[in-house]
Amino acid sequence: ANEDHDDDEIYHVTHAGIGTTFIEGEERIAQLWDQSGLVATSLSKPEMDLLLWKKLAANCVINPLTSILDCTNGDLVRNNYFQNMFPALLTEISMVAQQSISTSFSGELAPDKLLTFVDTVIADTKNNTSSMRQDIMRRKPTEIKYLNGFVVRKGEQLGIKTPKNQELIEKVRELEAST
Repeated sequence: ANEDHDDDEIYHVTHAGIGTTFIEGEERIAQLWDQSGLVATSLSKPEMDLLLWKKLAANCVINPLTSILDCTNGDLVRNNYFQNMFPALLTEISMVAQQSISTSFSGELAPDKLLTFVDTVIADTKNNTSSMRQDIMRRKPTEIKYLNGFVVRKGEQLGIKTPKNQELIEKVRELEAST
């Protein structure tokens, strides 16, 4: 056992919901999972790219903002900072995402479509505490460089400015340093 944690903390799992597992290009595996009682869907590469960008957008909004504002996912919608940051942040993510995938699905990454998706995720997980907020509370490093940091780096490669994503990175890093 780890001396810094008791076994209950290390092996504790919270089941937060039932969902679908998405598998890229493996229809037979998805069918086998379905037959065994696990819900799985096979996606083409463009469909998977779209899904991953939408999930990244949700994580780039929810994780840092719940950490900065120290609130549950659902409490975000009642916060003025969130209301002001949300549209601009999603616009940056949308611009980077649309330039990053060369597919007919890029219209699905428009800011209004991402806003609807993220709003749905927030509503569906309203009582959850994001993983990044949990990391801050536990004084552990966060995944900010893999979320918003990825958007910033990809934006730099594409010549797209992402100041709102950069702002969130700096605020989360301040929280990491202060814990």
